[in-house]
Amino acid sequence: AFAYRRVCYYTNWSQYRNSLGKFYPENVDPNLCTHVIYAFAKMNGNRLAPFEWNDKSTPWMKGM
Repeated sequence: AFAYRRVCYYTNWSQYRNSLGKFYPENVDPNLCTHVIYAFAKMNGNRLAPFEWNDKSTPWMKGM
């Protein structure tokens, strides 16, 4: 059997779009995609680091 993959691409700046174009990670249908590519991030040495101000969760806010 061949395993299909439906890879979805999500950009963290879609949160800044106007009106119907505004899109958050919780808007991704978990039944639609087998994998999600989340863009963008920075590299801090050999580790991924947040790119946008709200990518990472803090004690006072849930991150993207």
